[in-house]
Amino acid sequence: MRAVNRLTAHSIRTLTKPGLYADGGNLYLKITPSGSKSWVFRYRISKDDCPALGLGPLSLVSLADARRKALELRQQRLSGVDPRAAKQSARAASKRRTALRLTFREAAETYIKTHEGAWRGARTANDWRQTMRDYAEPVIGAFDVADVETDHIVSILSPIWTTKHKTACNVRSRIENILDWAATRGSRSGLNPARYDGHIEHLIAKHVHVTVPRPSLPYQDAHAFVLKLQARTDNDARALLLVTYTGARYNEAAAARWREFDLIKRVWTVPAERMKKNHIHEIPLSRQVVEFLKGLPGEHNADDLVFPSREGTPVANSRVNEVLRELGYVIGEASTHGFRSTLRTWVGETYKNIKREIAEAVIAHDKRGSVEQTYERTRFLKDRRPIMQAWADYLDAPPAAEEETFLEAA
Repeated sequence: MRAVNRLTAHSIRTLTKPGLYADGGNLYLKITPSGSKSWVFRYRISKDDCPALGLGPLSLVSLADARRKALELRQQRLSGVDPRAAKQSARAASKRRTALRLTFREAAETYIKTHEGAWRGARTANDWRQTMRDYAEPVIGAFDVADVETDHIVSILSPIWTTKHKTACNVRSRIENILDWAATRGSRSGLNPARYDGHIEHLIAKHVHVTVPRPSLPYQDAHAFVLKLQARTDNDARALLLVTYTGARYNEAAAARWREFDLIKRVWTVPAERMKKNHIHEIPLSRQVVEFLKGLPGEHNADDLVFPSREGTPVANSRVNEVLRELGYVIGEASTHGFRSTLRTWVGETYKNIKREIAEAVIAHDKRGSVEQTYERTRFLKDRRPIMQAWADYLDAPPAAEEETFLEAA
C-alpha cells in the first residue's frame, strides 16, 4: 500500500520545481512553470482515462483541507460514484438553478404576461400589476422567489386584512398563484407560504364579512326614472336606459357592439369576456328595447360600439354617478348595480310562484358549477322573455294598482 501524508508544511513551502508531488491517497500538489501551486485529485478509471480534479490553490486550501477533500472523493469512489461525473452533474445543476433564479417581481410579471391572454381584458392584467406593485413588491419584490416565506406573506396581508379585505384576498391568492407557477418551473420548492387553508387562516385575524347592500331604486319609482333618461340624448344616459330595461351590468352595456344584437330574434348575446362569470349570456329583448336600439344614431355596423363616447371608446363607468346626480338622484339613493336589485325585487313581487332559478337568471345570477354554465348560454331564455316584456311595459306605463302574476309551474 502506498504511503499517505508524504508531504509536510515545510516541503510544500520549499518545493519550486514544476511538476506533480504525491501526498498519497490520490492527492497531489501541482506546481506550474509560473510557480503557482494548487491541489489535484487524480485517479484512474481505465488505462486511457485518468481524471484530475482541481481542489483549489494552495493559497486558499491548506494541506489539511486538501487531505479532507481527497478523503471525501475516495469515499465517493468506494460507494460507486465517479467524482468527475458528480462534479459535472453538480455544475450543470448549478447552471440550471442560476437560469431558473428570478426575483418575485420578475416572477409576477412573467406570470401575468403568460396568462393575460386568457383573462377578460387589459383591466384584469392591470389590476394584477397594481395589486402586486402596491402591496406585494414593497415587501418581497426584490427577493429571490425561492426565499419568500410565510412571515413575508403575513407582513403583506396584516395591514389590509380587515380594512381592505377583498383586496387582501386578491393579493393573497395572486401571490399563491405566482409562487405555484414558480415552483412548477423549478424556481422554488416546498409548500406554498401563501396558501390559505390550514396555513394563513391560522396566522391572521379572522375577518367577519358584513354585506352592505348597494342602493337601489324602489321599482315603483322606476317609471319616473326611465322618463328622465328618455329625455336625454347622451350615450351615458342611453347605456343606462338599456341597463334599466334589461337588468344587465353597466359595463356589459357600455362596451356593447352591434354584432351582439339580433333585433329580429330579439336577443342580446353578451360575450363571455364582459360577463362577471366569464360565460356567454343571452338576454331577451322587449319590443321597447328593439325600437330603442333601432332609433339610435349611427350606421349600426357590426363592429361599431352601440354607445361610443366622443373619443370613440366605450362610455365610461365613472360617468354614471354624474348622470344620476344630473337627474336629481343623490349618492346613496341609486346605483347601476342597484337597478338590477330593482328588477329582481319587481320580479319576486310580481311573479309570486316563480322558480328562484328563473328569477335569478333574469339578472344573470347562477349558482351552478362553471361547466354547467358554459354549456347553457340560453338558460331559461323562453321563460325570461315574457318577464322582460312585462317589465318593459311596467316601465312605460306602471299600473295604478300593483297586480300579482302567477306563472304555470314549469
